Amino acid sequence: MCKRIFLTLVLAALPISTSQGENWPQWRGPNLNGVSSEKNLPLRWSTTENIAWQLALPSWSGSTPIIWGDRIFLNVADGNDLYLWCVEKAKGIVLWKKHLGGGNVKVGKQNMSSP
Repeated sequence: MCKRIFLTLVLAALPISTSQGENWPQWRGPNLNGVSSEKNLPLRWSTTENIAWQLALPSWSGSTPIIWGDRIFLNVADGNDLYLWCVEKAKGIVLWKKHLGGGNVKVGKQNMSSP
């Protein structure tokens, strides 16, 4: 449930037209203020309204998705392993996955921040 809500919020933040858009290279965006310079973004969304696509994740993530060009990079936990996923922005297709390491165990949740 949490992972679907998180991903839906992330996808809702993307413009419906994904052909062009501002890169979001880090937490809180390019200017570190959490503000996008994009125009005409939707003000309302639901599980069906203003959502370009959805992508099921094996678990929830505590990091900020990185948007660069036509790619989205996600930090994804799967069991005790941590992966970097590269997703095509227009269609939500996973292009590749890179294993980053093991031992991804939540202890007090402080380790759930962006690397």
